[in-house]
Amino acid sequence: MFPLRVDNDRVIQIAGHDLDRIAAIDASSNDYDIVLVSTGLFTGAGNRDLSFGGKKITLISHAGATSTVIDCEGQGRGLSFHCGESNESVLCGVTIRNGTNAVGGGAILCSNSSPTLLSCFI
Repeated sequence: MFPLRVDNDRVIQIAGHDLDRIAAIDASSNDYDIVLVSTGLFTGAGNRDLSFGGKKITLISHAGATSTVIDCEGQGRGLSFHCGESNESVLCGVTIRNGTNAVGGGAILCSNSSPTLLSCFI
């Protein structure tokens, strides 16, 4: 996609279809960590209602939005940025589809936050 220089100690790799591990970003990631998601179609409870929790992290797909798809299956929202996330909270190269929420923001909700969204299909 584009060159990205990182310290490998700061990269959390999500391999295969283990999107439940992405939900772990809520508790385990630190500021400036990079969550690298592999190619795949991710479904199930662990793939929706994700939150960066105000952390300055980057969630990026390995191969881009056409290859990394989060399907909420009409059961919830994809991501919620509601803890004051800044432009240093980055979502890059994923597709979010079939998200829903009665209070708006079926795919992504941004409330009192301004994250950076790059090369995503919503």
